Amino acid sequence: MRYGFSLAPVDPNNGTNLVFPIMGHFIYGASKHKFDAGIGQALSVTTKLGLFISAPMSFGYRLQPEEKNLYWRFAYTPLVSYIVDFQWQHWGGITFGYHFNRKKDE
Repeated sequence: MRYGFSLAPVDPNNGTNLVFPIMGHFIYGASKHKFDAGIGQALSVTTKLGLFISAPMSFGYRLQPEEKNLYWRFAYTPLVSYIVDFQWQHWGGITFGYHFNRKKDE
């Protein structure tokens, strides 16, 4: 699961856009090099009180050494609006994060 927050200026009519995404992620790979993909829903609110719902996606590369909890992720992260009219907004992202591991049975 991934939760987030994004802030971006839109235009003078809408002001600044605040985006709150909630996403599910899939990570594939047996080594420290992994494929990372995700999809979810996002609530966007502008400072001029516009309200939008969209579907954020993520397709990228994740570098996560097995002996460490820290990782890097580089991804293409489009934001798809689909309720009023269909829009595909191109975004990209770089993540530096911490992976919470369960304790392994000994």
